[in-house]
Amino acid sequence: MRYSNVEIGTYIQERRNQIGFTQQELGERLLVSSQAVSKWERGESLPDVSLLVDLSGLLHTSVDLILTAGNGGVVGRGMIDLVKIKRAVNYLSELEELIGSDNTLFESVMKGVRTTMNVDFRSALKDNYKREAFVVEVAIQKLMNGHGLDEKHVDHVLEFEHWKSVLHKSLKQYRI
Repeated sequence: MRYSNVEIGTYIQERRNQIGFTQQELGERLLVSSQAVSKWERGESLPDVSLLVDLSGLLHTSVDLILTAGNGGVVGRGMIDLVKIKRAVNYLSELEELIGSDNTLFESVMKGVRTTMNVDFRSALKDNYKREAFVVEVAIQKLMNGHGLDEKHVDHVLEFEHWKSVLHKSLKQYRI
């Protein structure tokens, strides 16, 4: 599906307002005039392709979402399946029991998570609340990469109100 300049401009304006930038501030960060930003937002022109990566970073969105006016990224990204993500995280919690804590694979997985996420993954997986935090983290990263998520799915699959709220806020932020 092709999106009009006006639709894309409206999305840019919505994201800019959510972040709290003025047209002048956004223009300065991208080294373009506030008039250029205004033209994008009115649909009179589009940002140059060379600006899209920086623009998406400043607006806390993705290039895919800019080019699709916030409508879910490129074709083929698909929908997030929270049930499968939850199942995968639960399998990780069973990994120690299945292969043993003295297994090289298990220790490598734990070390990798501990290093990159700065969390005691092994003890966190024993706590349902913390385990659900991992599910939400995976879902948010997928949203940031242009995947879609059915809002009703969030309430049905997640157990804790806090994590439901976090994911609903992310859905609004990434406008999926």
